[in-house]
This record gives sequence, C-alpha cells and structure tokens, in this order.
Amino acid sequence: MLPNCIINGVAKCGTTAIHRYLGEHPDVFMTDVKQLKYFAYEKDTKLKNEFPVTTLEDYKQHFKGAERYKIIGESSPVYFHSQIASVRIKEMIPDAKVITCIRNPVDRAFSGYLMHYRTRNASEDIKSEFTQDKNWVKGSFYHDNLKRNLGVFGRKNSKVVIFDDLSANTKNTMFEIFDFLGLSKEVNIDFSVKHNKGFVPRSKIVNYFLTNKKVKKKVRNLLPEPGIALARKLKERNKANTPEIPSDVREYLTKLYKDDILRTQDLLQVDLQMWLGK
Repeated sequence: MLPNCIINGVAKCGTTAIHRYLGEHPDVFMTDVKQLKYFAYEKDTKLKNEFPVTTLEDYKQHFKGAERYKIIGESSPVYFHSQIASVRIKEMIPDAKVITCIRNPVDRAFSGYLMHYRTRNASEDIKSEFTQDKNWVKGSFYHDNLKRNLGVFGRKNSKVVIFDDLSANTKNTMFEIFDFLGLSKEVNIDFSVKHNKGFVPRSKIVNYFLTNKKVKKKVRNLLPEPGIALARKLKERNKANTPEIPSDVREYLTKLYKDDILRTQDLLQVDLQMWLGK
C-alpha cells in the first residue's frame, strides 16, 4: 500500500494544517507520522538520523489499514527542495496528486528562524540571523523547485496553495483541495482550529526539555499519564506570542526575494504583488 497524495511542502507554509484537515475527512487516510521523508533519502547522506524511514518496507508500514480510503496521503516538506524526491515519487506513484503550499517568502523565512530559535539553533540577535547562507533564508526561494516539480507531476496532478488564501478563508481553500482530490465537501470539519501556530518560548531551557525528541522519548517511558498531561500544560504555558519582524529586515528580505517572487508569479499565473508590499 502506497499513498496517492503527497503534501511536499513548503515548510512553515501551512502543511501541518492541510495534513490535519485532510485527516479529518472520512474518505482520507493521512499518516500519523508527518515528515516520513522516504523519497528524499539517499544512502550516502551524512544526516541519516534525520530520516525516520529509509526502506520501502518500513514506508509501506505507515499505510497499513488504509485500503478502504479514497485518498491516502503523507506530508514531507523536505520533498519540495529535494533534487531527487519528485522523480522517485513519479516513478513509484505515477498518478500521485501533489499539494504544495507557498507563503510570503519573508514571513516564511522569519517563521523558519523562529522554529530554529525554539530548538536553540538560532540566536536572539534577529538581524544577524538573516544572511543568505541561513537555511531559513535559502528555503524561501520557490521558483526553481516549483518549476521542477510542476514539470515532473504535471499541472493536472499539482495543486499550489497560497498560504494567504488558506489563512484568510480556510474553508474555501480546503474545499478547493477537496475538489482537486475528488472528495466530497459534505463533511463536518472545524476549520477554525489552528494547527502548528508559531510561538517563542518564555524559557528556552523549559522548551528544550519539553520538545527535544530524545528527551521526550526517555521521559515518556518513565512518566505516568498524569505526568505527561502536566508536561503538555507546561508546554502551552511556556508559549509566548511571536515578535514582529524588524522593518529593516523585512525590507532587506523583500528586495532579496523580489526577482523570485516575480518569476513565481509568472510561472503560476497568479497575483503575488501583495508579497512585494503593493
């Protein structure tokens, strides 16, 4: 059993929300584990520990019991930037439906920075963290990867979602996705629920112990259920609202992404002038 729907990114652009909303549809099976990353895995990678699934047999295990569903899907944002994932997906699942979500690249870069800040991989000095060598900055260039993916999957089997639309009118945007996948819109889904909302931790140390995967795995085996519930409450209380991106950083990044925005606009034939502040 393999999926027939792939959410391939982009990271920090609403992929978790789409994954969760789709998973609530009665005709859809979405994997419990997000970010399987199987199609982007290379045997000689130095980052093997970052790939939870490395064999086809293990990959298929995540779709056990999905036979009765019309749409079977998984989400791995790493596929969007991967040079090999799209070709591998096409070879193994020729008619795969692929969903890509893009966002104002400046906001996406800032959200990516905040994610790394939460995991202690970025400093509080915002202005020094937006040089062009940073992954969260590089990850906001869309055109070349979009062009490659559209070329591989074809526009008929590709759905590009603009994050602004998903955020402003979640229900209508999800209904467009349902139409793309041939799904009924007669469903009872609460689209007002926000998934994976950004935040900054009040305490980075507390956040580390509550979110670090290795720590969580060890503690989960030791704590009784009431203790786990308490940890969840503590995690929520440790969340603070995200700061605003400094105006000079926004201006710098907008200029940096301007050409890519215009090329993406032409490729998709959609109006993205709002990303340029127009």
